[in-house]
Amino acid sequence: MNSLIKQLHHRNLLWYASNRIQTQQIEKHQTGFVVLDEKLAGGMPTNGVIELLSNPGIGELRLIAPSFKMRQSCFIVFISPPALLNSAALHHLGVDVSQVLVLYPEQHKDALWAVEQCLQSGSCSDVIYWPQQDLTISHIQRFQQASKSGKNRLFYLSSYKTSQASLPVTLSLTLQAHPQGLKVKINRRKGGWPSDYFIVDMQTTWPYCTIASSPISNVIAFPVDKAG
Repeated sequence: MNSLIKQLHHRNLLWYASNRIQTQQIEKHQTGFVVLDEKLAGGMPTNGVIELLSNPGIGELRLIAPSFKMRQSCFIVFISPPALLNSAALHHLGVDVSQVLVLYPEQHKDALWAVEQCLQSGSCSDVIYWPQQDLTISHIQRFQQASKSGKNRLFYLSSYKTSQASLPVTLSLTLQAHPQGLKVKINRRKGGWPSDYFIVDMQTTWPYCTIASSPISNVIAFPVDKAG
């Protein structure tokens, strides 16, 4: 039993309650969304590996962009995005496009190498990665170490089907589309607890990307005759 516990702890799959004080001191950055900051006890971690389980194009970048740390002379790197990135949209998200790099590695192993090098270099504040294959515990551990060395963080976006619940990430969120913004669930949080789904309302910041919760007053329903 002791051997098994040691193995789990070595693979970052076991968390001791005695580490509570240390984990509560994790540096965080506000997300720009009050409810999300409250659920995350202050915001997104500024270091580590953050997993986002989401279908593409439902507002995942709108959720994380406000928390990007725009440090002077540091890059934000997008690796293997599933579609072309729009510079005007990034600018509207508050991202300085002169600090953006977009990489399209041809092979999965090249993408893994690029992620690790970007993190380890310390010249990037955030790396956003869309893996084309499943990531392993070994991959995440290497990314965690590189993030620690570079004092930065990795967001990786994956579909629901390819996720592995046992990966030793700093934070794991599941995202679902919602008329008012996004439904978010905390799957795993270092030093904290998971949560049920909650709504991140984007109607104020992104009114054209949401559906108003109040009924439209100038729409009149057609009368419906009963059949038979």
